[in-house]
Amino acid sequence: MPGVPGRTLGGMSKVGHKGVAMEFRERSATDTSLGISRHTLSRRGLVVGSVLLWTTPVVRTLSNPASGAGTPVEGISFVAILVRCDGLSYRMKWDVNTTLSLTTGPTFNVPGGNDLQRSNPNLQLGPAPGTSAILNANGSVTVGLGPGCVLEGFIVKRGQCNAGPGQAGQPGIGQTGAVTFPVPTSNRASCA
Repeated sequence: MPGVPGRTLGGMSKVGHKGVAMEFRERSATDTSLGISRHTLSRRGLVVGSVLLWTTPVVRTLSNPASGAGTPVEGISFVAILVRCDGLSYRMKWDVNTTLSLTTGPTFNVPGGNDLQRSNPNLQLGPAPGTSAILNANGSVTVGLGPGCVLEGFIVKRGQCNAGPGQAGQPGIGQTGAVTFPVPTSNRASCA
């Protein structure tokens, strides 16, 4: 409105009634609903942006799965097991990274170790019924064997060590229920 000081209507300053400078500012839908100028909105965005840039590394450090899992350097690379469930044999292998990934049947290799009856013609495809695994905070892996399942053999790999039953701190065979495979006490080829 001409002649009314302090009114904003366009994008430029204009001298109004009685020589008073008036500012005309263009407003977008966002500006109108918030009641603030684009300049103010941009300035606030930069402040928020700099705060987010500063906090991002802290958030990533706290939410890093590897740090949460506590997996030691040169921890377990994989756990491969052979189980018998109600007379049927199953071969399962969990590769360990920040999570566990499962491979089953005769398709996977067990580098440098017992093949866990890979060529057994009666080997079942897929996972043993009710059997699953979790990665523990200390880097060990716990396998929960399904009902009627018995642990018949396994290999736990760390570095060059392929630890089997009773080696490098590993449990024995013939177990049922939950079986924990700790990080082998060695990473050498002889597991010593």
